[in-house]
Amino acid sequence: MRPQLKGKAAIDVICNPLGKSGGALIQQVMIVAFGSLAASTPYLGVILLGIVIWWLRSAQSLDKQFTGAATACLIACPKSQL
Repeated sequence: MRPQLKGKAAIDVICNPLGKSGGALIQQVMIVAFGSLAASTPYLGVILLGIVIWWLRSAQSLDKQFTGAATACLIACPKSQL
C-alpha cells in the first residue's frame, strides 16, 4: 500500500469522526453555557468564522509549499522521471 493511501485512510478513519464530534461538543457546551441555541448562535458563528479563516490560510500555505516543491522538481528532475 502506498504511503499516500495510508495517510488518507488514517485521516478518514480517525480525524473525520474526531472533527465531527469536536464540533458537536463545542455546540453542546455553548448551548449549555448560554441556555439555548438562539443565544449561542452568534458565538458559534464567530467560532465558525475563525475556523474558516484558519482553513483558508492553511490552504494558501499548502499551495505555496506545493508550488515551490513542484517548481524545484521540474527544475531538478530529468524529464524522464516526470
